[in-house]
Amino acid sequence: MEKDFYDLIVQRLNRSLSGSGAKKLDDWLSADEANQQLFNEVELLYERDDLPAVPGMPDPKEEWQRLAAALGLPGDDAAVNPFKHLPLQTVNESSAWSRYIMIAAAVFLVAATAWFLLPDSTDKWQTVATEFGQDRDVRLADGSLIAMVGGSVLEHPAAFSENDREVRFSGEALFSIEANPAQPFRIKAGPAEIAVLGTRFNVRERNNSLRVVVHEGKVQLSSLKNNTSVILTAGQTAVILPDGRLSKASDLSRETLAKWEQQDCLFEEELLSTIISELERRFYIRVDTVEGLDLKVRFTGSFPKEMSPDSILSRVGKALAFKHQKQGERYQLLPN
Repeated sequence: MEKDFYDLIVQRLNRSLSGSGAKKLDDWLSADEANQQLFNEVELLYERDDLPAVPGMPDPKEEWQRLAAALGLPGDDAAVNPFKHLPLQTVNESSAWSRYIMIAAAVFLVAATAWFLLPDSTDKWQTVATEFGQDRDVRLADGSLIAMVGGSVLEHPAAFSENDREVRFSGEALFSIEANPAQPFRIKAGPAEIAVLGTRFNVRERNNSLRVVVHEGKVQLSSLKNNTSVILTAGQTAVILPDGRLSKASDLSRETLAKWEQQDCLFEEELLSTIISELERRFYIRVDTVEGLDLKVRFTGSFPKEMSPDSILSRVGKALAFKHQKQGERYQLLPN
C-alpha cells in the first residue's frame, strides 16, 4: 500500500481528515473489501496498546526496538504504538525524521496486523472490527448472528470445535445464538464471561464494565474478577462494574427491552462526558467542549437508532442546559 494512504489513515484516526483527502481515502476503502478490512485492523491496533497473546507471536516491544535500532531511532516504550503517540503535525514529507517514523510505523502496523491474525495451534481465529459510526452483521459458522454497533471488535474461530463455541468480544452488539445443548456458546468480554445455550441478548462493554440484557432464553453472566455469577432469563439485565462487582438480576419493562433489541441509544443516569463518548462512537463525530461546561451532570433518556446526533444533542442540551454548534462533523457544546 502507498505511504499516502497510511498518512490518510492516521488523519482519519485522529479525526482531522477532510476535503479531498477524505474523498481519496473513502474511494480507496470502497474500491476493495480488503482495503476496508486493513483499515479496520489498523484502527483496532490504534485503539489498543497491547496485542493478544498468541503462541509463537513475536513480542511487539522487542520487535519495535529491533526495528528502531536498525533505522537509528530511539526504541523507548513510547514508540511502541507510533501512530498513537506521534503528534499528527510531525508526519510530513519535509522531515527525514518524520519520514523514517512513518516508514517504521507502517512496517510495524503491517507486521503487527499479520501477527494479530496468525492462527494458533488449534483454531484459525478471525477478527471483525467496526469503526465508529459503522454497524455490521456477522454470521458465524454455526448460524448465529451478531449485530455489531460501531467501535466493536469480534474475534471468532473459522470453525467451532465439536464440544464448545467460544468468541471474544468488546463493544456493543445484539447476539442471536443458535441453540445446541451439546455445544455451549461462551463469550469472553472485558471483565465477564457469558455462557449461553440458545438465546437473544445484548452485550454492552465499556471501560471494563459490562451490561447484559436478555430477550429470549437464559444466560449465565460471570465476573472474572470476583468469581461470582448470576443467571439471567428473558426480560432481565445485570451489570458488572469495573471493580468486578456483579449486580443482581433485575427486570426490565417491555418498552425498555424493545429499545435494547432495536439497538436504540439508551442512557440511564449517565454523565454528560459518557454521553459525548457514546455519540462519538455511534456516529463517528467529534464533540468538543468549552471551559465552564459541567461534564458531571447526569441524564436519563433514550433515542431511536435512526435519530441524528444533531437532534440528540438538542434534546440532551435542553435537559442539561447547554447548546451546541456544528461545523462539518465537529460539534462544540457551550453553556446556555
